[in-house]
Amino acid sequence: MNARSVTVLKNGEQMARKSGSNGEKTAQQLRVAATKLFATNGYAAVSMRQIAREIGVQAGALYLYTPDKQSLLFDLMNQHMEELLQITTIYQNGLILYYRMKFLVVMKQLMIV
Repeated sequence: MNARSVTVLKNGEQMARKSGSNGEKTAQQLRVAATKLFATNGYAAVSMRQIAREIGVQAGALYLYTPDKQSLLFDLMNQHMEELLQITTIYQNGLILYYRMKFLVVMKQLMIV
């Protein structure tokens, strides 16, 4: 393709992209803009056109990244929950390690005395 790259859509189809565009960057901008607008204005008050305007693309381009606004919200919430679970797991593992180390220190002190 002449000075163009290819975007692979969620359904597996390929589509030419303008030179200089970046699908992953646009997807990230979409998530950030939607999160900001939903938090500021509320989900019901935000349109896909507003999100598109926020990131500087045509409204139709958003549908390359998400089937609809409801799916976008679900994906944002799901990603957030996954991040929270990951943080919780890291925190729990840190506490377990801390108490194991504390237990070993106490056991060592008991053996010395």
